[in-house]
Amino acid sequence: MYRTGRRRVLASLALATTVWASTASPAAAQVADVTPPPTPGAVTAVDTTSALDPRFTAFDGEIAGIETFSASVNAAATAAAAHDGLTGLRLSSVQAPGYARWNAGTIEGGHSQASVRFWVRLESRGAGQSVDLMTVTNTEGVRNFDFFITGDTQRFKWDIYNSSAGESGFVVEPGRWYFIEARVSFSGGLHTAEVRIDGIDQDTVLSPGVDTRVRAVIVGSHGAKTHTQDYDDIAVVVGDTAAPWGFAPATVPGVQVSWEPVADGELGLREYEIWRNGSWYGWVPASATAFTDTNPVPGSYYQIRAVDQALNRSGWSSRAFVGVTEPDVLAPATPQAPTLTPQPDGSLAVGWQAVTDDGGSGLREYAIWRNGSWYGWVPATATSFVDPAPVPGASYQISAYDNALNQSARSVASVWAPV
Repeated sequence: MYRTGRRRVLASLALATTVWASTASPAAAQVADVTPPPTPGAVTAVDTTSALDPRFTAFDGEIAGIETFSASVNAAATAAAAHDGLTGLRLSSVQAPGYARWNAGTIEGGHSQASVRFWVRLESRGAGQSVDLMTVTNTEGVRNFDFFITGDTQRFKWDIYNSSAGESGFVVEPGRWYFIEARVSFSGGLHTAEVRIDGIDQDTVLSPGVDTRVRAVIVGSHGAKTHTQDYDDIAVVVGDTAAPWGFAPATVPGVQVSWEPVADGELGLREYEIWRNGSWYGWVPASATAFTDTNPVPGSYYQIRAVDQALNRSGWSSRAFVGVTEPDVLAPATPQAPTLTPQPDGSLAVGWQAVTDDGGSGLREYAIWRNGSWYGWVPATATSFVDPAPVPGASYQISAYDNALNQSARSVASVWAPV
């Protein structure tokens, strides 16, 4: 009993007494910080759900063609990136510029890189065919040549290192948007680099809905050497004014919670705690005044508490409520079998009844399938399509896409049997 009691007394003294390793007395007694920081105010929660994968940068929906061009170095030198007057292929126009170039100027450094990104809607030369997208010749001075193509469920990358190679194997789903990135890097020396998309004659009139072949090239030079990457099986569908959606995930849910900063007058602020629906959910350092919930629950509320260096906690902030947009994972309704009506000029009008989309993103377009292969598309406001060259015995089906690129089942087929 004596030993236990003595230990308790010593422990109490240790907690209550400050021992100074000095012959001089302190100027003032040390007082523990027991005052909590102020309660954070003006807490807001904003739905930041996006229809684009955060890996990609959104852009004007009327521009598809080249999205960005960048040049970078990992040395002390700098690289200038500038347009030379054209901003890419404007799909909403009946006439597109035939030449677009991003010029990186001169790049000097131990390791330099140029890259191009652009959106395209791809088609294959036959249902389910692989498309040969790249042929590369790599010569002196090139450190690496990477090519990426990303679709709804596919991401394909080619790595080519100091060799000559051409590869294929990316299966294109007709009518879908794809994100293309090609980049070339050099090591040592003085380089110039440019990226261009061409292949459309400046004087060619492009009709909405018509596929036009486009050649994309990324070029760099090292002395007298030239490196060209060419993929000429890419087709851009003209006439689409909507931005490309539907990358995996089709929507990126998010809620940004923000608040006004507070100050702790004693030992200083340590962190903020984020509480969701009454339970601890996360924390951020004292320098932050925002937190992003990347896995939100619809109908949630958030509260913030400030914590100082002595682990004193403030009172609860007010509740900030948010109605989170849930990702659209529901496909539109399946269209009914289309009607086939011959026209005086020999064409065939394919018609159907409009369908609805209950997933929340809204209807985007209809795809027309002939003999099981993709044949064309029309916007959601249309319920007909004209086949200018119908083939007796051909079957037609309709499917619907929403803005999250969920696709309905195809309709029952209607077969063209002219009388």
